[in-house]
Amino acid sequence: MIFHYVKTLIKNLKPPTDEPGEVVKIFRSITQQSHAFTREFSSNLMDNKKDLSEIIPSLKIDPYEKFRK
Repeated sequence: MIFHYVKTLIKNLKPPTDEPGEVVKIFRSITQQSHAFTREFSSNLMDNKKDLSEIIPSLKIDPYEKFRK
């Protein structure tokens, strides 16, 4: 009798078999989207750097200038 209770308890507490796969699928999708956004953002930033430096003058400042001397 105890065996049946333990068996039922384990069966009910066990996660569905497709759940870990779904978690991995969601994680991969998020990482792919974040990498794509990072590449697109850096590409757009490099393309528009000249225009942005005119709008925001502090972008013209080289932060490593002190170390090069």
